[in-house]
Amino acid sequence: MSGKRIEGMKQARSGIQVSRREVIATSGTAGLVGLAGCGGSDGTGGDGGGDGDGGGDGDGGGTQGSVDTDATQEDFTITFIPHSSGASDPFWAIEEKGWSAAVDQLSVEGQFQGPTEFDPQQQVQNINSAISSGVDGIATSISDPDLFDDPLQRAQEEGIPVIAVNIPEFGERTLPYQGYVGNDETVVGNEVASNALEDFQEATGEMPARAVIPNHQPGNTVLGLRSDGIKEVMSNNNISVDEIATSSDPSENISSLSSYRSSNSDVDIVCSLGPASGEPAIQWINENDLQGEVYVAGVDITEKIQQAIENGVYFGTVIQQPYLQGYLAAHYLAQKLVNGILAPTVTPTGPTWIDDTRLDLVRTQIQNTGGA
Repeated sequence: MSGKRIEGMKQARSGIQVSRREVIATSGTAGLVGLAGCGGSDGTGGDGGGDGDGGGDGDGGGTQGSVDTDATQEDFTITFIPHSSGASDPFWAIEEKGWSAAVDQLSVEGQFQGPTEFDPQQQVQNINSAISSGVDGIATSISDPDLFDDPLQRAQEEGIPVIAVNIPEFGERTLPYQGYVGNDETVVGNEVASNALEDFQEATGEMPARAVIPNHQPGNTVLGLRSDGIKEVMSNNNISVDEIATSSDPSENISSLSSYRSSNSDVDIVCSLGPASGEPAIQWINENDLQGEVYVAGVDITEKIQQAIENGVYFGTVIQQPYLQGYLAAHYLAQKLVNGILAPTVTPTGPTWIDDTRLDLVRTQIQNTGGA
């Protein structure tokens, strides 16, 4: 990109990468397919997931779960219990597709039990119900660490392995889960803002006057970290930035953006934290003829966001490959249950910046899975 260097807080990467490997089950059932790490942020298909260092600081593997040497994959039930679902957020519909594809390949019994709306309390209830029902392995997003201590301790006591997906326990690791599949979310926010500022300057010849961050799930730890990362970069570049609380309802997002702009007419960039706020932002711009006046940059990509990037409304987006997150979580649980294989401490699935010059890297993924 041309233009002056953006003073983003590009955090030093820890160098954690997941090498391309094949993990083959030795139980006599169908072998697991090779688990391929996602491409590097330079789009070369390198090891691991982009140049991000993922999230979570805990020791890998852990001690959860014992191995029944007489069991086969068909004997196990694994459950994915995220904090939301595809009913309210397109991201989770893609995550469920990856999980379901892996479950089918593994020939295990698999369930996906996300609440209709962002609801950590319901999520914890679902975890406790799964434990009581005798589930063998759990994948979950740790949306509120304070709520997860008791259920995850209970899972550990019952010998049930847990994989964190999309949201780990950030900071000091105290919760008993085996590994994390996803990103370092503060870095994700940094990447959104840094790349958006470069693209904005290239498109307009100047820096934006004001940014707004619509948060479609207030209280969600991961979205808070993304927002903090965006604010960090904007503040370092002396750009006014505000976060506004919305919801997963598209009409509420549109109304919130209109209300914000009525009081802040200089707003010229929307930083989305996910498709649930990114897609309504596109609709708001198009319905109010704001093309060329207000732009969007954000996290995750769907077909609608792809079209908006092609049309110049959306500068670009940081992808985290939700299909891969769900897919790998199922495989990691199955390998632990069948072969006692410990999941990596962190498996990064991004962050990777996709703009109009890099869409070809993800077109097939979007077409086949619904997003990236």
